[in-house]
Amino acid sequence: MNQTLALDVGGTKIDICVFDERATLISSKIVPTDQLSKGSLKFGDDLGDLITHALSPDISHVTIALKAMVKNGIVLQSVLLGGRVDAPLARELTNKCGKPVAIENDVVCMTKAEATFGKGKNCESFVLLNMGTGIRLGF
Repeated sequence: MNQTLALDVGGTKIDICVFDERATLISSKIVPTDQLSKGSLKFGDDLGDLITHALSPDISHVTIALKAMVKNGIVLQSVLLGGRVDAPLARELTNKCGKPVAIENDVVCMTKAEATFGKGKNCESFVLLNMGTGIRLGF
């Protein structure tokens, strides 16, 4: 099968979900973020362990929505990893897990999902304003 393992990594919890090729939710679970080494680069290693344990033969790739500044799979800054890190986390996790891993900012992911499956599905233009711990705009 062509399933996706998707993680939404936030400051308090990590949502771990498996979706089929039609984006239908197959399974989900929540892990407290505090179970990982928050505030250090070891957080990335812990995340890799979490992914490895969640993988099955049906999963073809992994996507991660991360509370961070991300550019081309490189985490530029994240409090979860200890601040400014410039860590090539997508490549490191791909190597560790043996599956392609894509990483993007969580609000960018939310915007893309909402534009594809939600309120923005039939809109020519779409903007999302996320008001959480901070405020972020996605378009």
